[in-house]
Amino acid sequence: MSLFSFKIRLYLLFLITTNLKAQTTTVWYNHSNHPFWFDTTRLDKPTRHYFKAMELALVNQFTQSAAMLYPLAIDTINPIAKPAQSQLALLYFFQNQFQNVLDLTQKTKSKPAFYTDALFFNDRPKSLLTLKNVSYTVPFVLRHKSLIVVEVLIQGRRKKFVLDTGFSRTAISRLLANELGLVVYESNSTVSTATGSTQVAISSIKHLEFGNVLLENWPVYCYSSFPLRHIDGVIGLDVLRQISYTVNFPQTRLTIEKTVADSSLTKNLFGLSMPMMAIQVANDQRLDVFYDSGSDGFDLNKNAITKLKPLPIGRKLIVIRGINKGISIRLGKRVKHLNLTHDGYLLSCKNIPISTREDDVFSIPTTGIMGNRPFRKGLLRIDFPNNHYSYEATPSLLQKTASAKPVQ
Repeated sequence: MSLFSFKIRLYLLFLITTNLKAQTTTVWYNHSNHPFWFDTTRLDKPTRHYFKAMELALVNQFTQSAAMLYPLAIDTINPIAKPAQSQLALLYFFQNQFQNVLDLTQKTKSKPAFYTDALFFNDRPKSLLTLKNVSYTVPFVLRHKSLIVVEVLIQGRRKKFVLDTGFSRTAISRLLANELGLVVYESNSTVSTATGSTQVAISSIKHLEFGNVLLENWPVYCYSSFPLRHIDGVIGLDVLRQISYTVNFPQTRLTIEKTVADSSLTKNLFGLSMPMMAIQVANDQRLDVFYDSGSDGFDLNKNAITKLKPLPIGRKLIVIRGINKGISIRLGKRVKHLNLTHDGYLLSCKNIPISTREDDVFSIPTTGIMGNRPFRKGLLRIDFPNNHYSYEATPSLLQKTASAKPVQ
């Protein structure tokens, strides 16, 4: 292939993928319960395979996704090779398959940003996640009206951790790492979360237990400190996406269950390192928001404002707390009120900040970031393995859960 034809092909790929990104703002999942479909009929075979692999990754079919990405990643003369290498390395890394990251790097001569992190983790014993019981219920403390704080047992010490889907990986404070005598590696990696990014160190913990979940030799990020007092760490998406759990906000009870595959469930929860939640607005529009359970806020970006026009917009002093960013206070634009719906339940939201941040997951533009605040009057079930969440807030259900399995 000549240099000229290579450049033309690369330019055409850019134009096509840009067009696909625009199309996905209106198509998320179809009546066959697939997460979303790109119109790839005019693309070449490698590019079609790349987008199919992205679809598979969104619905937790990581093995199948990696199998499709690998031949694309090692075909280095193809313009799709670079994005395939990046996505495949990401798949391996967030599944704790660190040797695969190193092997891919050697094969393609292309180092991902987290290559040295993979080297460090690969020298440690293999990580394991085990559910000791099929179902287990524990109490939690609700901080700032929406942050779920649970007690964990980490290497013989009882500590307070937040359940935080905005963290791609479980994390601890530097203070706790020192207390446990952990080996800490100063990483150059910058870690993205649903509310920002920050530079971290890395380490590995031998034993962490909460509820019926046991983590052994688990890779963790180390932060200099967490802004909230008496918080020692977070249980991140690397753990939460492997389990199913129900949060009973009125009774402050967390039930962790072994996942049972169920193809009948509506797919409305997607993502790999950052989760995306599809939620309906009362006027039958749909918002695709990052679900960040470590933030007490709910904000919309200009994609949402454009999609939902007209909206009642004003200005107000906005206060948002997040585990990784502390407290943010600013005067800004906000949506005065917005009604969301889920399975017949009305979620009324007021004074929603308008953010300038824009993100996308596999070419799907997001419309904002949502924490637990809209769900705190009922039961929120998160089932990442089945790409599903549900919410219920009826008095009869709350009475029924009062007589459910006691805390152990």
